Amino acid sequence: MRKRIFVVDDEMAFKTLYSRLFPIYGLELIGYAADGEEAVRKLSEGLDPDLVLIDHRLPNKNGIDTMKELHAKNPGLPIVFISADESIRSEALKDGALDFLLKPFGKDMLMSAIDRHARKR
Repeated sequence: MRKRIFVVDDEMAFKTLYSRLFPIYGLELIGYAADGEEAVRKLSEGLDPDLVLIDHRLPNKNGIDTMKELHAKNPGLPIVFISADESIRSEALKDGALDFLLKPFGKDMLMSAIDRHARKR
């Protein structure tokens, strides 16, 4: 079964990258949000991803606050945090991220994190 990934990132280049890269690795991009509020809304509408990738610097609601709200609604939701801001690594992991990827990261690092942390169904 294909792993279903939801991405929260305001950089359109990443949306394009994920939409091209994921099918090569047997992954499905089931949704995308460009800000934290949109992510919370979309994931509250019944999407059930195997993993969520969340960037930190987002419009309307940062990644940490988005992750906290998502975990309040769905405590078991697997989240991998992605950011160019190394200074928030410990906070992201303390607040529930399973992993932290520092931008820029390579595809092997991304695929490894997805493989380790995505729900097994």
